[in-house]
Amino acid sequence: MPLLPMYSFEIMQKQLIALHEELEALKGKILSEEDLKKMNEHLEKINKEIRNARF
Repeated sequence: MPLLPMYSFEIMQKQLIALHEELEALKGKILSEEDLKKMNEHLEKINKEIRNARF
């Protein structure tokens, strides 16, 4: 049984996608390529943890 209802996971994933899109929009403006890469890696790690927490 998941710790959180399924809709909570969907909301979290939508927020992560929105954050990723905002970071992409900042690319080259404020963030360096390395900063953006680290943030994207962190977002992917969180996304995997969310998917794994479902089961």
